[in-house]
Amino acid sequence: MRLRSYFGAIGALVIAAGCSSHSTPGSGQPVLSSTPTPTAYGMVGSPLEPYMLSNEQEQTLLKAQDLLARECLRRFGVSTTRPVLPLVGMNGAIRERNKRTFVELEDARRFGYHRSAAFPQAGRLPEQARRRPELPAGAEILINGWRQQNGSTAQTFQGRQVPEYGCRGEAKAKLTHGLSLPEQVKTADSAGVRGSQSLVAGLRRQAIDQLLKDDRYHDVIKRWSACMKQSGHAYANPGAAMRDKRWKTPEPTRAEIDTAVADTTCRLKLNYLGIIGALRTAYEQRQVDRNRPVLQSVRTYLDRVLGNADKALHGQLPE
Repeated sequence: MRLRSYFGAIGALVIAAGCSSHSTPGSGQPVLSSTPTPTAYGMVGSPLEPYMLSNEQEQTLLKAQDLLARECLRRFGVSTTRPVLPLVGMNGAIRERNKRTFVELEDARRFGYHRSAAFPQAGRLPEQARRRPELPAGAEILINGWRQQNGSTAQTFQGRQVPEYGCRGEAKAKLTHGLSLPEQVKTADSAGVRGSQSLVAGLRRQAIDQLLKDDRYHDVIKRWSACMKQSGHAYANPGAAMRDKRWKTPEPTRAEIDTAVADTTCRLKLNYLGIIGALRTAYEQRQVDRNRPVLQSVRTYLDRVLGNADKALHGQLPE
């Protein structure tokens, strides 16, 4: 289970369509104790969220990795004050993308869907964040190591042995040195922090797969479609409206704006976010209850890695 699916699965809630008219839980479907009434994405809590790195925690880890990687580079005579590793994490970037699966009413009136998840360029990083420092010729092997360097047989840089997985791998190894992983993560191709996050991503994917089969999910999709039809817009589900090919224009058209406003208005009127949020919470809680020991191990592991990252940033991490 790739980490991207952790959040990408949430986008499926917008894209998938439904056809059932039931509003009560079917056999095996959880009873909802309450349904919130959010007016923006992200206002409903997630039981699996505590086991993921927050945006701030992810930044701390990425900055520490970059600092240690640049220290490694200096041993080879390569010095730079600019980051050599990405400082925009997967969690933060995809959280932002999924936030844009719901267009708030003011944005809908001004931009239609042009700032939604249907337009990836709306969430692109600033040019400064995308730029990488210029490194000496052949120095790329120092970043990723000779094991990861496609087509490269060299294992040295200017006559010195390069770490097998480069300065990136050395930085990660320092931050996780001596820390034990849950057995379920050790078997993953991307063990460590990424593997632990992928494990949680898999649990969320399972929860969302179950949610997409819930009668109440299909009911709210059907009611949304009927609401849109009353405004003169024929779409089976919110994803179809958001990704209408007619919106692929430099600027939003009047038709796009009218559709986006109707979409958001219907979602708010039907408490779409509240119903989806309550269902997701219920199915995620099932995953937490079934996997509590391993999730607690993941959280302990992440906290210790973050502790090492904080030490690294303050020059206190032992060699």
